[in-house]
Amino acid sequence: MRGVAGSSAEVIAQAAEQAVPGDIDDDMAIVVVSTSREDLASWQATFPAEAIRVSEARRDAQLTFERWGLPRAQSELACLLVSEVVTNVVLHTAAPARRRHRMALEPAGAPTSPAAAGVPNGWDSDEFGDGFPEARPTRTFTLRLRRGASALWVEVFDADLRLPRIRSAAETDEGGRGLYLVDQLATRWGSRPTKDGKAVWFEVPVSPGRDAT
Repeated sequence: MRGVAGSSAEVIAQAAEQAVPGDIDDDMAIVVVSTSREDLASWQATFPAEAIRVSEARRDAQLTFERWGLPRAQSELACLLVSEVVTNVVLHTAAPARRRHRMALEPAGAPTSPAAAGVPNGWDSDEFGDGFPEARPTRTFTLRLRRGASALWVEVFDADLRLPRIRSAAETDEGGRGLYLVDQLATRWGSRPTKDGKAVWFEVPVSPGRDAT
């Protein structure tokens, strides 16, 4: 459409609506995507989905925000929300330990204790296993940070297909308020499915500072 190139999303959407001939008697959705002409400053890293990694992810985010020249108050806000989103992902992504199945094979009238059966102390006569701990599947999450001229975007990717939702936490609950804080303090936030799981993202405004690298 001529005459609206470079205009705001609202102007482009209005021009697109007016370009449709005839009367519109049904719902219509117009999506306008605006991209930056400059490469955004970005950083990302992948961590094991373990509770101990939450503080590590927050520390790496803080160092990145400092390198990008974010004001302290905005950096602290973004780090708080990074912690909440990462914590939520770790809680729902970490793999629980699997119980080992035990099987007893004893003939009728056999002694009931390992010692009575001639089994050395410390051996388990009713469990099949090679003595090595069972391996747990390695699950990870990826933290991606991007900075534009007036906004900062944070994305957390994981392999869990369940999309997050805000739940009501009672006054005595120790958790359950993470996404509520994100909803209240971020400019925008959301989640989307990916080919490998999902991504949870949020946006916060930033003041112009020194050039990000």
